[in-house]
Amino acid sequence: MRNKTLKNEDKRYIKGKYTKVEKIWIKILIFLRDIHSILKYKQAYIFDTNMFVTHDKSDKRYLKLFTLNRNYWVTETTFKEANFLIFHKKYKYIFNHKFKELSFAKLREYYPNTCPLYYNYISAMHNPAIVWGENFSAELIIRLLIKNGTLTKEELKINKRVTSHLSSTKYKEEDEEDTDKILKLLREVNVKNLAKKRNAIRKDDKNYFNDLKSLALVLLYCLQRKTNVTFITSDSDFLSLIFDIFSTVIQQSSFARQILPQLDDDKKRDLIKKKSHTFFLNSFDFVKYMEDCMTDAFADNWKKDFVIFKIKYWDIPKQRYITLEFRFNETMRHIFLNSYGNFFCPFAKNNENGNWLTYIWWPPSSVHNMHILKVVVRAKNGIIKENTMVRDDIHTAYCRYPQEDAKGNLKFFSHFI
Repeated sequence: MRNKTLKNEDKRYIKGKYTKVEKIWIKILIFLRDIHSILKYKQAYIFDTNMFVTHDKSDKRYLKLFTLNRNYWVTETTFKEANFLIFHKKYKYIFNHKFKELSFAKLREYYPNTCPLYYNYISAMHNPAIVWGENFSAELIIRLLIKNGTLTKEELKINKRVTSHLSSTKYKEEDEEDTDKILKLLREVNVKNLAKKRNAIRKDDKNYFNDLKSLALVLLYCLQRKTNVTFITSDSDFLSLIFDIFSTVIQQSSFARQILPQLDDDKKRDLIKKKSHTFFLNSFDFVKYMEDCMTDAFADNWKKDFVIFKIKYWDIPKQRYITLEFRFNETMRHIFLNSYGNFFCPFAKNNENGNWLTYIWWPPSSVHNMHILKVVVRAKNGIIKENTMVRDDIHTAYCRYPQEDAKGNLKFFSHFI
């Protein structure tokens, strides 16, 4: 009997589960570190449109919202949406408190590298291309929709199969742990978000792109200003979109980590002369590094000093808040504030962290070469060694991204090249 008990204990620890006492201690330590973060860094609360205007007089969601201060913000796109609803749809403010406006232009004037980071995050949410990600096939279908405007009958069939597969993952009904409930919610939200994205692209819905811009700006404000941010929304899509940013940024870090050490002086000179170089990476090493980074990004146990980014989601049917919390220590901040992807702004320095390079990759084409990941590396238009602080009108005149953004050109913002 004793041996059987020991076997069960061994299995439990192999699975990485903690005892009840260990869980309590971990929660206490995390709570104490959160208090330290709250005391050390400022707290800001940024509201989505659906959380500070309403058409329902009986809406009492604000009564269940606890905040440490009244440092309330909304993004510029949220202000525009709210004003439209108030003047044309008879909506009213939920709060009487004054809101500050967070704008891309002002943030970029303080931090010139905001531009490539901001549009990299937007692109990551709009149409990410994650190596062996579970959404890869679905996002590839979305890319075809972005490019062509419609899908063929065969593409529609493939899309139906992919969506059905993503919806089919089951969770144990008998397991009532909060973590598993959140995982189940994230699975449902992921499928819902993919469907919403397809419909928005098909109908050219401007509000869809506004959501991406708001979340990108809110995350950048948190990381650049070292401010604990709580983003408050009743739109469940944000729970899925934040993971697209994480996956994309960590993949970009993986490319840089594996390829930069292989660039000798001769290859660098070739790249500067507009030549390209092809690399064949070990797929398993690549994925292992990504998994390790993701584990570090979401792990709480070992982080001592961090800024906190929260998404506080108001679940309307259940009338309660669900919170996703991310803790960024200095290492993770550095990764997220130095990931331009394939974007290039003429006013943001890019001579470090491989940001002067463009990475174009192909997933394995068959089961016979699953261990090989082909990556073509090219240099961007130029290498800029210093940030340049310029007014917004000058930036818009010389940088292509705000120009395409203003046109609503969604085809331009895709990670599929």
